[in-house]
Amino acid sequence: MRESRRIIGEYTLTADDVLAARTFEDAVARSAYPIDIHNPSGSGTTTHRLPSGTAYEIPYRCLVPVVVDERLREKEFGLLDRLTRAGIEARFPEQAELRRRLGKFYYRPPG
Repeated sequence: MRESRRIIGEYTLTADDVLAARTFEDAVARSAYPIDIHNPSGSGTTTHRLPSGTAYEIPYRCLVPVVVDERLREKEFGLLDRLTRAGIEARFPEQAELRRRLGKFYYRPPG
């Protein structure tokens, strides 16, 4: 899995879960993709593959955050819908400034 924003879920899938092809009652996905660990120095990758014909499951609990913050809310565009950042700055400079001050996760446009 590539990394981007992270949540801490009610359950954390471990390498042991993956390599043991563990199943879960609340599974929402199945995969047989191997674990690949990229060398931080940039040379080489270590790959751990599952036994042939097996797959692991990802439980729903992995997707349920323990803490919910503003980054997980539905996007609200209001009157800024379909405008680029440059368009917002040109048409609504006061909103552009407010967004810069509050930060993109906490800013809520009118409308």
